Amino acid sequence: MKSNRLRKLPVCALAVITSLSCLIAGPVVLHASVPPAFSNGSLKGSFSVLLSKWRSDPNSNPEVLVGVFDFDGAGNLSITSFTDNTGGTITSGTGSGSYSVKGDGTGAVAVSLSNGDQGTFSIVMDAKGKGFQMMLTVCNNGCGNNVLIGTAVATGGTSFSNASLKGAHELLTTQWTSSQNSNAQIDLGILTFDGAGKVKASVTQDSAGKVTTIKATGTYSVNSDGSGSLMLTSKQGSITFAFAIDSAGKGLQLIKAVSGDSVQSGTTTQQ
Repeated sequence: MKSNRLRKLPVCALAVITSLSCLIAGPVVLHASVPPAFSNGSLKGSFSVLLSKWRSDPNSNPEVLVGVFDFDGAGNLSITSFTDNTGGTITSGTGSGSYSVKGDGTGAVAVSLSNGDQGTFSIVMDAKGKGFQMMLTVCNNGCGNNVLIGTAVATGGTSFSNASLKGAHELLTTQWTSSQNSNAQIDLGILTFDGAGKVKASVTQDSAGKVTTIKATGTYSVNSDGSGSLMLTSKQGSITFAFAIDSAGKGLQLIKAVSGDSVQSGTTTQQ
């Protein structure tokens, strides 16, 4: 019996010592994480940008734009390529601009495109500097009663090729119209890229309430800055998209690059 008591004494002593240590040290205080501080240097590298204009005036045209915006980390912007679809009219080119980022991650980006469009966007960056949301606040010709918003995602690279797109991507696009001659439309499906310029598509399409399953094949090409084009052909016809790669080829932002009376935009994400 005496031997058993002796074995228990060290455990009891340890418990007392631990309790005294807690009393001396006091309670543990958990501190909230400090938000990261931002600056112009937080916005650096190339970004896939998708812009969409929503109209209040039925007489104005809807608009979508996709492009590659390259920020130098010091307040200067170079737009290496863009494609714009305004009411079915397609333009493309390059651009330039400037930007500033505040400590809380908000900021402003001034853009001047080779097609003559100019404007200033308010932005809010994400915590890692890998993307930002944007809205147009100043227009060269006045913004009117329409609104223009966008999303920017880091391309995740400095040089791209057809091999940058490989494997299956889930796809979602939305089409809206500029006249009564075309239908609102949604496309949901899978694009499969072979890494060498060929692509297959399996899509469910809802066009003004009429749901159709579409199988298509086509080709794609990727420029070194991550911009590119994609053409699909099916029994229903053909369509061409302009896109910009994001997340090192794990996603795309894209718009329809075909003349007509509608605009269409969407995204893909690697499965």
